[in-house]
Amino acid sequence: MAGRVPSRVREVRLFRKLLATESDRLREHLLRLSPKDRTMRFGGSLSDAAIAEYCAGFEWRRDSAIGPFEAGILRGVAELRFAGAAPSSAEIAISVETPWQNQGVGFELLRRALITARNRRVRTVRMTCLLDNPRMQHLAGKFSDLNLRDGAAEADIDIPDPSLLSLYDEAVADGLALLGSWLDLGNALR
Repeated sequence: MAGRVPSRVREVRLFRKLLATESDRLREHLLRLSPKDRTMRFGGSLSDAAIAEYCAGFEWRRDSAIGPFEAGILRGVAELRFAGAAPSSAEIAISVETPWQNQGVGFELLRRALITARNRRVRTVRMTCLLDNPRMQHLAGKFSDLNLRDGAAEADIDIPDPSLLSLYDEAVADGLALLGSWLDLGNALR
Protein backbone atom coordinates (compact mmCIF):
# COMPACT_ATOMS: atom_id res chain seq x y z
CA MET A 1 0.00 0.00 0.00
CA ALA A 2 1.52 3.29 -1.07
CA GLY A 3 1.51 6.41 1.07
CA ARG A 4 0.65 6.78 4.74
CA VAL A 5 -0.55 3.65 6.53
CA PRO A 6 -3.94 4.30 8.21
CA SER A 7 -3.71 4.39 12.00
CA ARG A 8 -5.92 1.33 12.62
CA VAL A 9 -3.80 -0.84 10.31
CA ARG A 10 -0.74 0.18 12.36
CA GLU A 11 -2.60 -0.77 15.57
CA VAL A 12 -3.46 -4.27 14.32
CA ARG A 13 -0.46 -6.32 15.34
CA LEU A 14 -1.00 -9.33 13.16
CA PHE A 15 -2.62 -10.20 9.82
CA ARG A 16 -2.48 -13.92 9.12
CA LYS A 17 -4.20 -16.92 7.60
CA LEU A 18 -6.54 -18.77 9.90
CA LEU A 19 -5.97 -22.44 10.59
CA ALA A 20 -8.61 -25.17 10.30
CA THR A 21 -8.59 -25.43 14.09
CA GLU A 22 -9.73 -21.79 14.32
CA SER A 23 -13.25 -22.07 12.94
CA ASP A 24 -14.43 -20.89 16.36
CA ARG A 25 -12.54 -17.60 15.84
CA LEU A 26 -14.26 -17.12 12.49
CA ARG A 27 -17.64 -17.84 14.08
CA GLU A 28 -16.99 -15.47 17.01
CA HIS A 29 -15.96 -12.68 14.62
CA LEU A 30 -19.06 -13.11 12.45
CA LEU A 31 -21.27 -13.19 15.55
CA ARG A 32 -19.78 -9.86 16.69
CA LEU A 33 -20.85 -8.15 13.46
CA SER A 34 -23.67 -5.66 13.89
CA PRO A 35 -27.03 -6.62 12.32
CA LYS A 36 -26.33 -4.16 9.48
CA ASP A 37 -22.82 -5.58 8.90
CA ARG A 38 -24.18 -9.15 8.92
CA THR A 39 -26.66 -8.14 6.24
CA MET A 40 -23.90 -6.49 4.21
CA ARG A 41 -21.64 -9.55 4.56
CA PHE A 42 -24.22 -12.23 3.77
CA GLY A 43 -26.68 -10.31 1.57
CA GLY A 44 -29.39 -10.79 4.17
CA SER A 45 -29.99 -11.34 7.86
CA LEU A 46 -28.57 -14.51 9.42
CA SER A 47 -29.30 -15.93 12.86
CA ASP A 48 -26.54 -16.97 15.23
CA ALA A 49 -27.34 -20.63 14.46
CA ALA A 50 -27.06 -20.01 10.71
CA ILE A 51 -23.67 -18.36 11.21
CA ALA A 52 -22.49 -21.34 13.28
CA GLU A 53 -23.64 -23.70 10.50
CA TYR A 54 -21.93 -21.54 7.87
CA CYS A 55 -18.61 -21.66 9.77
CA ALA A 56 -18.89 -25.41 10.34
CA GLY A 57 -19.18 -25.84 6.55
CA PHE A 58 -16.06 -23.82 5.69
CA GLU A 59 -13.77 -25.95 3.48
CA TRP A 60 -10.47 -25.37 5.29
CA ARG A 61 -8.52 -27.78 3.07
CA ARG A 62 -9.49 -25.90 -0.08
CA ASP A 63 -10.39 -22.36 0.89
CA SER A 64 -8.52 -19.65 2.75
CA ALA A 65 -9.39 -17.11 5.44
CA ILE A 66 -7.12 -14.21 6.35
CA GLY A 67 -7.70 -11.94 9.30
CA PRO A 68 -6.34 -9.11 11.39
CA PHE A 69 -5.80 -9.89 15.06
CA GLU A 70 -5.70 -7.33 17.83
CA ALA A 71 -4.85 -8.61 21.31
CA GLY A 72 -5.44 -12.15 20.01
CA ILE A 73 -8.99 -11.42 18.80
CA LEU A 74 -9.96 -11.74 15.13
CA ARG A 75 -11.44 -8.38 14.05
CA GLY A 76 -12.09 -8.97 10.35
CA VAL A 77 -11.74 -11.63 7.71
CA ALA A 78 -11.27 -12.07 3.99
CA GLU A 79 -12.72 -15.41 2.96
CA LEU A 80 -11.34 -16.70 -0.31
CA ARG A 81 -13.44 -19.55 -1.68
CA PHE A 82 -11.89 -21.44 -4.58
CA ALA A 83 -14.02 -23.01 -7.31
CA GLY A 84 -13.12 -26.68 -7.72
CA ALA A 85 -10.02 -28.75 -7.05
CA ALA A 86 -7.75 -26.90 -9.51
CA PRO A 87 -9.47 -23.53 -9.48
CA SER A 88 -9.08 -20.83 -12.06
CA SER A 89 -11.59 -18.64 -10.23
CA ALA A 90 -12.53 -17.77 -6.68
CA GLU A 91 -14.98 -15.64 -4.76
CA ILE A 92 -14.06 -13.32 -1.92
CA ALA A 93 -16.09 -11.97 0.97
CA ILE A 94 -14.79 -9.44 3.46
CA SER A 95 -16.12 -8.47 6.87
CA VAL A 96 -14.64 -6.00 9.33
CA GLU A 97 -16.05 -5.22 12.76
CA THR A 98 -17.43 -1.68 13.07
CA PRO A 99 -14.64 -0.07 15.16
CA TRP A 100 -12.07 -1.24 12.59
CA GLN A 101 -13.93 0.00 9.50
CA ASN A 102 -12.70 2.95 7.42
CA GLN A 103 -9.16 2.38 8.67
CA GLY A 104 -7.60 0.51 5.74
CA VAL A 105 -8.19 -2.94 7.24
CA GLY A 106 -10.53 -4.04 4.42
CA PHE A 107 -8.04 -2.89 1.79
CA GLU A 108 -5.23 -4.83 3.45
CA LEU A 109 -7.41 -7.95 3.71
CA LEU A 110 -8.31 -7.76 0.02
CA ARG A 111 -4.70 -7.11 -1.00
CA ARG A 112 -3.46 -10.13 0.94
CA ALA A 113 -6.27 -12.38 -0.35
CA LEU A 114 -5.47 -11.41 -3.94
CA ILE A 115 -1.82 -12.37 -3.40
CA THR A 116 -2.96 -15.74 -2.04
CA ALA A 117 -5.19 -16.24 -5.10
CA ARG A 118 -2.39 -15.17 -7.45
CA ASN A 119 0.05 -17.65 -5.95
CA ARG A 120 -2.48 -20.44 -6.52
CA ARG A 121 -2.82 -19.49 -10.19
CA VAL A 122 -6.37 -18.20 -9.89
CA ARG A 123 -7.24 -16.11 -12.97
CA THR A 124 -10.31 -14.21 -11.67
CA VAL A 125 -11.61 -13.32 -8.22
CA ARG A 126 -15.24 -12.21 -7.97
CA MET A 127 -16.38 -9.83 -5.27
CA THR A 128 -20.13 -9.27 -4.91
CA CYS A 129 -21.71 -6.67 -2.66
CA LEU A 130 -25.13 -5.19 -2.09
CA LEU A 131 -26.01 -1.95 -3.85
CA ASP A 132 -26.41 -0.25 -0.47
CA ASN A 133 -22.88 -1.21 0.61
CA PRO A 134 -20.80 1.73 -0.67
CA ARG A 135 -17.74 0.80 1.42
CA MET A 136 -17.30 -2.56 -0.30
CA GLN A 137 -18.15 -1.07 -3.70
CA HIS A 138 -15.43 1.54 -3.16
CA LEU A 139 -12.96 -1.15 -2.10
CA ALA A 140 -13.79 -3.42 -5.06
CA GLY A 141 -13.59 -0.43 -7.41
CA LYS A 142 -9.93 0.04 -6.46
CA PHE A 143 -9.14 -3.29 -8.15
CA SER A 144 -11.74 -3.62 -10.94
CA ASP A 145 -14.73 -2.05 -12.63
CA LEU A 146 -18.12 -2.74 -11.03
CA ASN A 147 -21.03 -4.30 -12.89
CA LEU A 148 -24.60 -4.13 -11.64
CA ARG A 149 -26.41 -7.49 -11.76
CA ASP A 150 -29.53 -8.73 -9.98
CA GLY A 151 -29.56 -5.97 -7.36
CA ALA A 152 -25.88 -6.33 -6.51
CA ALA A 153 -22.57 -4.83 -7.59
CA GLU A 154 -19.97 -7.30 -8.85
CA ALA A 155 -16.30 -6.89 -9.54
CA ASP A 156 -14.37 -9.52 -11.47
CA ILE A 157 -10.76 -8.89 -10.54
CA ASP A 158 -8.26 -10.21 -13.07
CA ILE A 159 -5.28 -11.85 -11.38
CA PRO A 160 -1.82 -11.98 -13.01
CA ASP A 161 0.40 -15.04 -12.94
CA PRO A 162 2.46 -15.56 -9.78
CA SER A 163 5.85 -13.91 -9.68
CA LEU A 164 8.87 -14.34 -7.46
CA LEU A 165 7.83 -11.14 -5.69
CA SER A 166 4.26 -12.36 -5.02
CA LEU A 167 5.54 -15.72 -3.75
CA TYR A 168 8.08 -13.92 -1.56
CA ASP A 169 5.43 -11.50 -0.27
CA GLU A 170 3.16 -14.35 0.85
CA ALA A 171 6.01 -16.39 2.34
CA VAL A 172 7.34 -13.43 4.35
CA ALA A 173 3.82 -12.52 5.55
CA ASP A 174 3.23 -16.14 6.62
CA GLY A 175 6.60 -16.28 8.41
CA LEU A 176 6.02 -13.01 10.25
CA ALA A 177 2.53 -14.17 11.19
CA LEU A 178 3.94 -17.39 12.64
CA LEU A 179 6.49 -15.44 14.64
CA GLY A 180 3.79 -13.03 15.83
CA SER A 181 1.58 -15.96 16.89
CA TRP A 182 4.42 -17.45 18.90
CA LEU A 183 5.09 -14.11 20.59
CA ASP A 184 1.38 -13.70 21.41
CA LEU A 185 1.28 -17.25 22.80
CA GLY A 186 4.37 -16.57 24.91
CA ASN A 187 2.82 -13.39 26.30
CA ALA A 188 -0.42 -15.23 27.09
CA LEU A 189 1.44 -17.95 29.02
CA ARG A 190 3.24 -15.46 31.29
